[in-house]
Amino acid sequence: MASTDRSKKLRVLLIPFFATSHIGPFTDLAVRLVTARPDAVEPTIAVTPANVSVVRSALERHGSAATSVVSIATYPFPEVAGLPRGVENLSTAGADGWRIDVAATNEALTRPAQEALISGQSPDALITDAHFFWNAGLAEELGVPCVSFSVIGLFSGLAMRFVTAAAANDDSDSAELTLAGFPGAELRFPKSELPDFLIRQGNLDGIDPNKIPQGQRMCHGLAVNAFLGMEQPYRERFLRDGLAKRVYLVGPLSLPQPPAEANAGEASCIGWLDSKPSRSVLYVCFGTFAPVSEEQLEELALGLEASGEPFLWAVRADGWSPPAGWEERVGERGVLVRGWVPQTAILSHPATAAFLTHCGSSSLLEAVAAGVPLLTWPLVFDQFIEERLVTDVLRIGERVWDGPRSVRHEEAMVVPAAAVARAVARFLEPGGAGDAARLRAQELAAEAHAAVAEGGSSYRDLRRLVDDMLFFAILDNLQGFSYNARDEPDQDQEGNGVATAWAVPGGAATGEADSAWRRARSPCDGGSFGWRSIGGAARPATAKPGTAQWRQCVAWWRRCMAGGGRHGGTGGGGVTAGGSGLVVGAKEATAAPGGGRGGAVLGDDGGGVLQIRATRLDLEGGWRWWLRQLAAAAEDKAAA
Repeated sequence: MASTDRSKKLRVLLIPFFATSHIGPFTDLAVRLVTARPDAVEPTIAVTPANVSVVRSALERHGSAATSVVSIATYPFPEVAGLPRGVENLSTAGADGWRIDVAATNEALTRPAQEALISGQSPDALITDAHFFWNAGLAEELGVPCVSFSVIGLFSGLAMRFVTAAAANDDSDSAELTLAGFPGAELRFPKSELPDFLIRQGNLDGIDPNKIPQGQRMCHGLAVNAFLGMEQPYRERFLRDGLAKRVYLVGPLSLPQPPAEANAGEASCIGWLDSKPSRSVLYVCFGTFAPVSEEQLEELALGLEASGEPFLWAVRADGWSPPAGWEERVGERGVLVRGWVPQTAILSHPATAAFLTHCGSSSLLEAVAAGVPLLTWPLVFDQFIEERLVTDVLRIGERVWDGPRSVRHEEAMVVPAAAVARAVARFLEPGGAGDAARLRAQELAAEAHAAVAEGGSSYRDLRRLVDDMLFFAILDNLQGFSYNARDEPDQDQEGNGVATAWAVPGGAATGEADSAWRRARSPCDGGSFGWRSIGGAARPATAKPGTAQWRQCVAWWRRCMAGGGRHGGTGGGGVTAGGSGLVVGAKEATAAPGGGRGGAVLGDDGGGVLQIRATRLDLEGGWRWWLRQLAAAAEDKAAA
């Protein structure tokens, strides 16, 4: 299909939330899409003007080649009352960060600029941050596939939905919420550790909290910066509860960077680590956004000093200074870095023993990929939920403080220096809790690296994400896309062969299709397939590609297959176009992820229905095989 002049790459537009912690993973995803299918994808990251530098910095981490394969587009940041002009990122908003959140989820403020952006870019596929729930509807109006991308893992995403449900049914005076029925273990959370947008009923700041999950369910799928070894039970629950049509676990998108690859601007930080013994240094960082009071920073400084352990502490470059004489007393045992640091290089350095973190999702995944255990100190948003994954589920870390805590900055208790010193010393002592957590972290790191290696679960999911976007784009745009059709056999997550059926946009007449498809081999063990005519005789159909009738039938079929057959059912009579007898057979469209019968699909000018019957039909894995059949058939036809 790539040999014709009409061939083109799939143009994917990615729109991240206004935060460095989102823009970085979105940029990583854009690069990985190209890596997954080098000849098939042309990604563009869309950000507001003040965030362009964040994208460029993220691209630089992938090397000079990344800047040539990923484009940057801009659109205006909305006018937000009380927010200074040019402040367009959570990391620069300070105490006004909540205004960024309001802008991001306020459809009246942000949708117009994004709608103009999408219309102007005219992409073939869209990957949107979940905050921008309206983009699923915009993509549907434009006839392009839309995928939601979450930088928060499925554990936290599912837990937040359980919290919301538990809060809605809670009429007790208890200070805790119990998440009964949560996969794996029953979780309990102090209400003080849960943000208002999860436990308060009704609209928050004028935003309907139900719109974000509704938008996610509208999308063709949900991509997540995580891997199967961490998230398998939560993936299964997401799909079972209908929270997403498909789930692509594509992480970790950012693997540890070898210290030797750190650039000259990072040399002093990495050089200091080079001078320290193996597994001796505590790395401390609270990210780019979360606010920490000066009083708490001082207690932390004194606690690190009193612990007696070497440390590398990264703080925001906003003018805070440690107590008088502190740096002299600490000397070479500790180093304070103001501003950005090469976190993946630090985490992968042999001298790094543990990571004291605020439990930001990206930081957690980077630590897991590096096999580094964690001391947890959550501050805001979902971080108290992320902490439970670390301490209670994966058991790769411990809390710094077991006293009262709050997600609300004004209610946060100051953790005393003595508590910090005790937690650090206990975690880093030989044979202590840190050693046991490190062993488990290193096992997870091996799984993470295996997931992204060729043939791994994240490697396959990333390719499947590209293939699915290609598939849905082809249905609406019948021009050729560049695509290598014959690369590897497809399998589902359990290794079973899978099959499904789909429209052949450039298909042949009935007889040719019958012959071609009978020569094909379904990868589904025990399955069968064939070509049957409608009404007992093969006859041409009047619905041609590009016509209203064609679009009507394709739209119906897409809804049926993507929605697990809910629009069809086993007794449906089908949909006809123009009385011609062209049928999308609802009678056959009963497929659902994980099992079910085959699907019935249009033949564009053959008047027949390609019918696949499979003993196991998995919509999570079948598209790629059929994409290859289409591309191969198109190549054969062109060669003839």
